Parts: sequence; structure tokens; C-alpha cells
Amino acid sequence: MTQDVSSVTKGPPSGAEPLIRIEGVGKTFVGAADRTVALRDISFDVEAGSFVSFVGPSGCGKTTLLKMCAGLISLSTGSISYRGARRPIPPGDMGMVFQTAALMPWRTVMRNITYPADVLHLDKREARSRALELLKLVGLEGKESRLPQQLSGGQQQRVSIARGLLHDPAVLLMDEPFGALDALTREDMGFELQRIHQQSGKTILFVTHSIPESVLLSDQIIVLGTRPGRILKTYRVPLPRPRTIEHLQSPGMQEISAEIRALLSDNESRSVGMLGD
Repeated sequence: MTQDVSSVTKGPPSGAEPLIRIEGVGKTFVGAADRTVALRDISFDVEAGSFVSFVGPSGCGKTTLLKMCAGLISLSTGSISYRGARRPIPPGDMGMVFQTAALMPWRTVMRNITYPADVLHLDKREARSRALELLKLVGLEGKESRLPQQLSGGQQQRVSIARGLLHDPAVLLMDEPFGALDALTREDMGFELQRIHQQSGKTILFVTHSIPESVLLSDQIIVLGTRPGRILKTYRVPLPRPRTIEHLQSPGMQEISAEIRALLSDNESRSVGMLGD
């Protein structure tokens, strides 16, 4: 490859305002008997329309960081700016998808997808029309009358993604959305999410433990280490889209995956050594 696949990102081009800017963010949880530094000095930019993954071991603060972006957890230090203003992403500008689909079993697919319309007081007719469009987008056209238990795990997550997109948010926050799926379904959903991202143009913040998944999907990968949670390195993935199954075996993807794996392994070794001191 002629491009540097492991170059540290420098943010958006000169003069361009990032959609999200994270500056010096830290989080310390204070308990009755101890203090836990979950995140320290986290800084990066997110460009509009980009796909950004957070990768790292359990306990490195990936989900905490995602929740701070959403305003669900307060900051201890630093700032988060959205569209140039110091604030987290407003509720109306974000959709959320979790590890489990969390669908209401008594509601049909259509009524699960349109649930945000009830919470946000959106026009019901427009919401149904939007839901029908999203059913096509996620490949579930014709299944709007089914109940969640009549769907596979992958189909339930497609419903969850459609629900997250109902109110046309600018940003989709995804916390290990494929973690509960089997390996083959997870791979299929990865390619499906890539298609949805390209067609919708949404900005996606994606938490995952899977290095290959992050390389396949991302424009930017934030690699986090533990004790405390911090950025070890930020990667750009310069490979063209759409990325196919063949790309997973390409030298470029394997190079990035191997370097991230070695970086995390070294961090884990250092962390274990610190615990032994």
C-alpha cells in the first residue's frame, strides 16, 4: 500500500468545523470508599457523515464515552461540542442502538419502529410513512405486522436500527449492537450496516470489541487502553467503499488489524504488570 494506514488523524480539513469535538474529556466515578478514573484526557474530532469506532478491552470506557456524547453521563473534565456549541448531542439529533434490540414484545415491528414518534410527539402518519421507508432500507419490507418473537436475532437488530433512524437523527450511537449475534449473522449485519450508512449518510459512533469489524466499517478508529481509559492511537482507514468480503483479507485491512491487536496486547501486558507492582 502507498498510503499510511496507521497515521494519526488530525481532525477535519483546515477551515472545516467538525460535527462533534471532544477536548480533554475525563470521567472519574467516586464511590464511598474509592475513586475510579474511567477516562482521562480524551480528544478527537468527528466529521459529519463519518463512521467512527471505539475499540478496546472491557473496562476501557468505550460505553462511558458514548454515553457522555449523548449527555447521559456528566463530564469530570474537558468539553464536548456539537455543531460548534459546547453541549452533548441533543436528543432530537441522535438515535441509539444497544447490544440487545430491546424491542417491546407486545408491539408489532411497525409499532416498535414508530415508538420514538410517541416519545417525541411526532406526526403519526408521517412516522408510519418514514417507518415503511426504513423497513426497505434495513431489508424487512413486508414484515411490519410481525411480532419480535417471530424474527431472528439479526432481524430484531434491523428493527432496532430502523427505530433509531425514525426521527431522522444526524448521529446514530451504537453500543456493541452485534455482540449478542452468532459469528455469521454478525458478519452479515456488518455489511448491512455499511450499506445503511452509505445510503443514509448518517454520522455513526460505534462501540465494538471486534477489531476486524471496526476496520471493515470505519473511517476512523479510536483505540482505547485501560488504567485509566485513554486513547492509545487513532487510525484512519483509507480503503475505498463499499468494502467487500475480499477486503477483509486484503493486506491493508490485515495490517491495520494486526497493529491494533499488537497495541492492545502491549497495553494489556503493561496493565497486568502495574497490578503486580
